[in-house]
Amino acid sequence: EEPEVVSELLDIEQTPKKPQYPLASEAGLCLWACEFTGLQWTSTAEAQRLLVARLLEMYEEQLIKEGMLRAMQTYVCDKMLFSQLHVDRQTTCKNLCWGSFKDTPSKRKHVKLLDRDTENSFEERVENLSVNKRMKREGNLQKGGEPVSEQADEAGGQPAEGWRTCQ
Repeated sequence: EEPEVVSELLDIEQTPKKPQYPLASEAGLCLWACEFTGLQWTSTAEAQRLLVARLLEMYEEQLIKEGMLRAMQTYVCDKMLFSQLHVDRQTTCKNLCWGSFKDTPSKRKHVKLLDRDTENSFEERVENLSVNKRMKREGNLQKGGEPVSEQADEAGGQPAEGWRTCQ
């Protein structure tokens, strides 16, 4: 994406509807191949030793997790999931189960934010409110207050925690 996309998305005249996109991975962004040319890094032998020790510790943790996942997968494939599955003579149950783990995910084509499907605009969401909720919202706006939240409506007229309504 170009950096200008942020300005375009914030301009509600130009982009009144928010593009749909999935949430980012909870794993976070990992920058691992960063190079800084022209810098002279300094460290002690002890700091380097501790760094290597920590990397080995992390590597061991990952090997243990990988072994646990492999054992779980083997159990599921052998004992539970595919034991009752009828397959043709050329395909074994193990190939079906392990194949899904061995296949690398295919790379999806990136769709730019401004080219994606969009959610309803604010006006469209207000239009889609039930008549009763819309009347309450408009009544509160005429009084100069905040609209009654949908959570308040569902809680028997009482505002949900964190929501305010006008009296």
